[in-house]
Amino acid sequence: MTGSRRSRPVVVGVDHRDGSRPALVWAADEAERRGVQLRLAHATAPNHHRSYRAVGSGRRKAGRRVL
Repeated sequence: MTGSRRSRPVVVGVDHRDGSRPALVWAADEAERRGVQLRLAHATAPNHHRSYRAVGSGRRKAGRRVL
């Protein structure tokens, strides 16, 4: 591994479920405690029944609402 643990950002996955909220709170506290960036990740599975552009746009909007 390169870099120290203190300089790396804290990364946490979030989604619309209530279960991701405790992880988000912990990650925010940890990033603040360590004085590093907090990075949020939100991912979804691709929907093969619609065009990628339409799906991507809708998923990006949904992701922004979650974050």
